[in-house]
Amino acid sequence: MEHLCSCPEHGYSQPGRHGTSGHCNVNTDAGTIRVTKVSHKVLTDNLRAMEDYGLVHREVYSEVPPRVEYSLTEVGRTLEPVLDAMWAWGECYKERLREGS
Repeated sequence: MEHLCSCPEHGYSQPGRHGTSGHCNVNTDAGTIRVTKVSHKVLTDNLRAMEDYGLVHREVYSEVPPRVEYSLTEVGRTLEPVLDAMWAWGECYKERLREGS
């Protein structure tokens, strides 16, 4: 399984500050992407839903601070072409916004 996401148990860059935005590091073939401005609830709800659907595997490590890693399952990997297309579209859209179109 490819390593997908590594974040503190609570999904925060500052543990204990519930209700604030946190971060998640997503490792891809192209490198690591830092996903920011996501609330604990949104991050947790979405990752747990993807786990329930069999798209990601959740691995919990007994460390201080706690650490959780998510990886794509075999079924989750079938979504890679869709995710790549969405990423490419987003990059083009961001460029259009920068150009003022």
